[in-house]
Amino acid sequence: MEIETRITRNRYMKLLLIMTSQNKGFYFFFTVMIVSILIGILTRSTLIIQVVIAAFLIGILFYAILILNTGLSPKNKNFFLKQQITFGDNSILIKTPISEGTVKWEAFNNWRKVAGYYLLYPSNTSFIAIHRLDVPASEMTAFEDLLRTKIKKVK
Repeated sequence: MEIETRITRNRYMKLLLIMTSQNKGFYFFFTVMIVSILIGILTRSTLIIQVVIAAFLIGILFYAILILNTGLSPKNKNFFLKQQITFGDNSILIKTPISEGTVKWEAFNNWRKVAGYYLLYPSNTSFIAIHRLDVPASEMTAFEDLLRTKIKKVK
């Protein structure tokens, strides 16, 4: 099976934003902030409320800078090139206009669907993004079955 795909910088940054908002650490941070504000309200301590709101805004700014830095970093420019991905029995071959590489199926530890993309994870911090619309409708079921069969852990 072969799929040609490409992700734009804007879509990549939106995808990172969605992935960040689904992160357990983000939920923990958000919950701690809400509880702290409630404590400040219940104790009528404006200082607690001000400190928590400042920490919350700094945290949001941190996430925004992280997403912008990742999306705009020159070292990620190859991620936005058109990719020809060939799914074989033992590995995936990825060709771009400037490079070619093979990743064995065993290297992948997860895959999931997020915001219309199939994300295949060869590590916990990197992924291959394939837009759902780039998978031919007639091959969608076979593609998902292939991912389920070859990549065991699914979130």
